[in-house]
Amino acid sequence: MKKKISMLVGIISMSAIAFGSTSIQDSKYGYGEEDKIEVRAEVVAPIQLNTSDVDFGKVAQGTNNNQPIKKGEIHISSANLCQANYRLTVYAEDKQITDFNTGMELKKDGLNIIGKTLTYKPKFYANGEELVANAGVITLKGDIHQNLSVGGTLNVPGAAETGVYKNNMTVRVTYDTAITSK
Repeated sequence: MKKKISMLVGIISMSAIAFGSTSIQDSKYGYGEEDKIEVRAEVVAPIQLNTSDVDFGKVAQGTNNNQPIKKGEIHISSANLCQANYRLTVYAEDKQITDFNTGMELKKDGLNIIGKTLTYKPKFYANGEELVANAGVITLKGDIHQNLSVGGTLNVPGAAETGVYKNNMTVRVTYDTAITSK
């Protein structure tokens, strides 16, 4: 019996050496194995955004599906050349727009008057193709250096007063998954 146990301990010790771990003897727990695991990270530069505004120009009362005369732009970049999945989320008045079909309101003089606000439904494009949002989040993949265009439609109720309507839309781009070098 002692011979079988000695042989078994010898096999376990040889296996440990073959895999790079170290046999140890602990006074409290007996025989065991230990090895090291390296923990590593490479820090990359943050994402940078440059944007330009969407302009619908002059629109008539009681019209729907107005198109912008000037689309907005989002230029996404980083000092690092990298591949990643990243997320684009959109906010109006500090609230995430989770449904682009519902959109956001444009207000005259910052006033929210029911039936008199304009409804802007944003759409985002990369290389001429519309990007699809899932619960208000657009997942982008690949090269971090991208140019997106921002369009959409504007609905103007018949009761809208004449004047300039506006609101701010905030776009946020964040890394979503591991980043790999190009």
